[in-house]
Amino acid sequence: MERLRFLHIPKTAGTTFTSILYRQRFGKRRFVFTGDLPMDSKRFESMSVKDREATLLFTGHAALLTGIAEADTATTITFLRNPVDRVKSFCQHVFEGKSPYLKTTFRPENFDLDVFLSSGNEELSNLQTKMLIRDPKFPSLP
Repeated sequence: MERLRFLHIPKTAGTTFTSILYRQRFGKRRFVFTGDLPMDSKRFESMSVKDREATLLFTGHAALLTGIAEADTATTITFLRNPVDRVKSFCQHVFEGKSPYLKTTFRPENFDLDVFLSSGNEELSNLQTKMLIRDPKFPSLP
């Protein structure tokens, strides 16, 4: 079976698609990127050679190029979403307190959309494009 990489861009229906891939085709032969590329690389390298070779599915949050040859050479697919709809969905996600790294700064009980939109958060500005081109100012997700 050929290796597949599903590049999961946040707020593009990737969680649902990933669960389908797990159930329908790949089972436990997978590696999930967390968004922390240095840690992910160490975690992959710490796997046994047998387990690395058996990994057929790569998913999760990471730039298009990871530096992990097995992932970077796999057939890669992704979902892109209308950028405005994606940002609206992300704002809702933060408003509901579902983004742990933002929850303390943008508390759901006093969420101010104007303050959030002017915060400079990288996920509000061309996230999809930045992940695909691996913008050096945006190496990975929080």
